[in-house]
Amino acid sequence: MMKSEGYVDAWRKLYADHVNDPGYTFPVWSPHVRLDYVFVPKAFANRLTRCEVMKEPWEPIRAASDHCPLVAELLTE
Repeated sequence: MMKSEGYVDAWRKLYADHVNDPGYTFPVWSPHVRLDYVFVPKAFANRLTRCEVMKEPWEPIRAASDHCPLVAELLTE
């Protein structure tokens, strides 16, 4: 649905060929499912500089949620 509305999956845009790190975010204690996404409008996809699953620092992340946080950065212009 998101793609048909003109959005781009940030992780796939930056790491389409990453077989060693598939972007799994769930569950935090043993990630094996890619459950969390960041979508950006296609017009801004070229501004993506980072999309990262946060796995450090381990204790605060595990205490906060059962999902690993997903962080994306885009250039402002």
